[in-house]
Amino acid sequence: LHGNKFPNHRTNCIKIKEVSIYFSAVAFEIPVEEFDGAKRLSTPPAHLQRLLQPVQPDISLPDIEEKLAEAEQRRQSILQARAASAQKRAQKIMKNVQEMDRLDSEHEHSEPTKHVTNSLTIPPEPGVCEDKNI
Repeated sequence: LHGNKFPNHRTNCIKIKEVSIYFSAVAFEIPVEEFDGAKRLSTPPAHLQRLLQPVQPDISLPDIEEKLAEAEQRRQSILQARAASAQKRAQKIMKNVQEMDRLDSEHEHSEPTKHVTNSLTIPPEPGVCEDKNI
């Protein structure tokens, strides 16, 4: 830099020498006999071994029928549990409905003279509905 654009800053100049770096190659010799001489037998993974084994025909008709009977029994017990739960829930709802009906009938009998309407009476605005000198 010849000219200093910033008068309050000092200009530093760094000189770098050209450096040559040489790498030497490294090579290894591996004899092929080392791999061929002591071959070890590799076994396939366990999941492949299971696939390669023949299927054992130990399943018989009575075994299948027994399994089907157990499955049907489980299914029936699940259905019974669901039905009992639904019946219990229905009884609870009916109890709540009966309680609400009882409260409504008590309310009607306690105030027979009072008639409740769902209307709202709004008073007229001043000056709008007033009689004027006609």
